[in-house]
Amino acid sequence: MNSRITRPAAAAVIVLAAILAATFFNRTSGIVWAEVVQRLGVIKTLRYQIIADLKGMPGTPEGYTTQITQDVAVSYDQNAVRIDSVLRLPGGTRRSQTYVLFEEGAAITVIPDQKKYFKVTISDEQMQKMGEENGDPVTLLKALLEHKYTELGRRTIDGVAAWGIQVSDPKLGTKMGSFISGGMFDQTTVQLWVDQEHELPIRIYATGSSADGRASMEMVYDKFQWDVEIDPA
Repeated sequence: MNSRITRPAAAAVIVLAAILAATFFNRTSGIVWAEVVQRLGVIKTLRYQIIADLKGMPGTPEGYTTQITQDVAVSYDQNAVRIDSVLRLPGGTRRSQTYVLFEEGAAITVIPDQKKYFKVTISDEQMQKMGEENGDPVTLLKALLEHKYTELGRRTIDGVAAWGIQVSDPKLGTKMGSFISGGMFDQTTVQLWVDQEHELPIRIYATGSSADGRASMEMVYDKFQWDVEIDPA
């Protein structure tokens, strides 16, 4: 996401990725992944949903599965993100809205049920780290293409023809968003499926587990809406 803060840098990254992909990646599949990187590089706005089931989260009873639902709105032009979260914990359900304002270097979280909010100032270094680990489709695709991946072939997802790739690497856990980026999983597998017609992600599916079996995750990104109107407010 931080790649949208400096557009020239973003362009350089996209061009480099395209050159590498065109040179080294398998072009015999139904999708040329360099073209997907390029298409994502010009997206201005994005909405999507994340549903995650996490077992072994700190502060929860042994064996308890925490469910997190997030509705995410991203405006790369305005350098801003809104995340509406629902967190189901043993003590009840917690709802919150988080606004990340990259140009202001700030993140604001509102907790309506408690009638509270807090604001955190974020340094440039922290902002860059957030951009690298925020778990959005652009970040994930670039991370996947840095690894040796497996072609999954063609599959129909929600009635749409899609092509997929898969990578298994524990380091991918740090790319899946802040709430699971603490390195708690010894094994992480991510599948990314792209709409064959539009060459944009249609679903991301990730699983993770710890070596002792106490922690695990299952996460789905879907309901993608690309270049939709988002009210600046």
